[in-house]
Amino acid sequence: MHWVAFLLPVLPRLQNLEKREEQLQDRWLQYSLIASRFESNNFQIGDDKSAIEAIVSANEELVKLPEDVAALQNSEEEDNHYDDAGEKLAEMYDQLQLMGSDVAEAQASKILAGLGFTKDMQGRPTLLNSGGG
Repeated sequence: MHWVAFLLPVLPRLQNLEKREEQLQDRWLQYSLIASRFESNNFQIGDDKSAIEAIVSANEELVKLPEDVAALQNSEEEDNHYDDAGEKLAEMYDQLQLMGSDVAEAQASKILAGLGFTKDMQGRPTLLNSGGG
């Protein structure tokens, strides 16, 4: 029997294994991206944040920048330094746009869906998703 004839029945199984391996690699990459966002000393098993909020808040710069924008807007109203503050605000808004702040939740939802989180699991507090409820 020729070796090619032997491989013909096995070939579809090998192709399925290859596809499954690619899917697992994609999931591992998504998991690694999430895990790399959490520093071990700041990680908690769960809290009142939703899974989406937890992922978005892992990007500390994306959380801090809107707070800085709000603080600058408040100081601008009090101090009347419109020129300097206006330029700084424009830079901050540009930075937020470059960081994708408007799509951060959608990206977090896509990552969670890839990890097997249902929409319900994504929206409930992480404490409940961690085996606590």
